[in-house]
Amino acid sequence: MNTVCPRCHATGDFKQVDIERSQAGQVILLLGGLLPFLAYRSEQRSKVQCDQCKLVFLPKRPVSRFERLLKTVVVAVLLGLVVFLVYWALQ
Repeated sequence: MNTVCPRCHATGDFKQVDIERSQAGQVILLLGGLLPFLAYRSEQRSKVQCDQCKLVFLPKRPVSRFERLLKTVVVAVLLGLVVFLVYWALQ
């Protein structure tokens, strides 16, 4: 997938822009484990800057089938857990 500038629609060169990273990834790894950490890291994208109009933006990226399946499984497990806890609390 080619990156296209949303403002000037240029498809040429883009520069990587360094952004400050928070410590959220380390906290998620410590509190949630490896699977939530991997899901968090897959969402982290670096910004790029268009050489023509100097706009800084997040480029779109394709989503793999594995990533879509992994997110579906995580959501299903979390929903099942919530339903179980609500059912258990009502007993």
